Amino acid sequence: MALKLFCSKCEEKIKEVTPDEASRLPEEVICKKCEEFVYHMRDEFEALSKREIAKVSGAANKGMVKLEELLRKALD
Repeated sequence: MALKLFCSKCEEKIKEVTPDEASRLPEEVICKKCEEFVYHMRDEFEALSKREIAKVSGAANKGMVKLEELLRKALD
């Protein structure tokens, strides 16, 4: 007797499996479409993280330059 396997996220039918196969599956199973979406979102998040880190680093560098400039003026 085959069991229907559904995606844990979108609940779309993935395939039919035997009870033996079902017992070896992880608790959550996702379809290819959801898997691709997750990887795409991860890539977007990494790109966004890199952009934001670059902005913060740029602001920190500008701040350090300004601080050094003020220190030079104060010490002269």
